[in-house]
Amino acid sequence: MFSTVNLPALGTRFGLPVFFIMGEADLLTSPAIARTYFDSITAPVKSFTLVKRAGHDPNQAVLDAQWTILRDKVAPLIGH
Repeated sequence: MFSTVNLPALGTRFGLPVFFIMGEADLLTSPAIARTYFDSITAPVKSFTLVKRAGHDPNQAVLDAQWTILRDKVAPLIGH
């Protein structure tokens, strides 16, 4: 997929928080390429979470990471 998508051309400046949560063993979305794109992003708040022993498909470790990010990083931004 990355060979056909130019991520920086899609944008690197965001006016809202940006959170990436991905598996370290993701074969469809390379963590290294995603991290390079993430590092180029400008956003008021941003976070990159790499889930150990997880791939592209949802699994309990990824769901747990998503919940943690929502609870600890997103909810405080909206005052909850």
